Amino acid sequence: MNVEEPTFPVISQDIPPQGPRPFNEIAGLWTRSWEMTEDFFRREIPRTSVPNTIYGVLVFTILTVLITSLTLPLSPGNQSLQQLTSLLDLGKGAAMTIMVISLSLCGIIMAPLSFYINNGIYFLCARLSGGKGQFTQQAYLNSLYLVPFGFLAALGNFIGLIPILGFFLSLAYALLIGAFQLVLTIRSLKAVHDFSTGKAVGTVLIPLLLALMLVCLGSILILLMPGVGSIFSEIS
Repeated sequence: MNVEEPTFPVISQDIPPQGPRPFNEIAGLWTRSWEMTEDFFRREIPRTSVPNTIYGVLVFTILTVLITSLTLPLSPGNQSLQQLTSLLDLGKGAAMTIMVISLSLCGIIMAPLSFYINNGIYFLCARLSGGKGQFTQQAYLNSLYLVPFGFLAALGNFIGLIPILGFFLSLAYALLIGAFQLVLTIRSLKAVHDFSTGKAVGTVLIPLLLALMLVCLGSILILLMPGVGSIFSEIS
């Protein structure tokens, strides 16, 4: 009797495939994200699928919300929980339930919103740099590794529960995951917009630098506000 071996979606092949993948193939790619080369992304462009992009974002949202909800009750010394308990005059269990539900609803909204906002910013920067790709293509390619990296990043919450060293270990873990995800983002941008490595890196780093500048500017303004207020009070 012949036993059929399991089949896996093809990462790279000689003839570029056409048409959207079945979603079960998308799920198969999640465990093979380290094989997503620039060549793979180029071959995947004709298989762009808006529904598959949305499905991937939904799975990412569900996974991250579930893992966050599981780790929140385990967090020691949760200051927010203590404040909510005293503010609403509730028991710890009721306050925890409210917090978990509130953060879950927030995550359900913010996870997909952040994905599309980030891709919108990358797409705008890419077009300003002469990019030729379409937004749907870029979002689809980036959604292919969203679920595995979102899952791995969420697991960092468990690492943060380790006493004493948890914060530093989770920070190092997040930097490692972020660096690998950044590499895949650069590869996908090179493929979809026909960019050189320099242009793709610039498309990713320019929004990060602008955001860092805004944070620094906001911090400076917050620090200067008491001094500015005292000057106006003396003038008045």
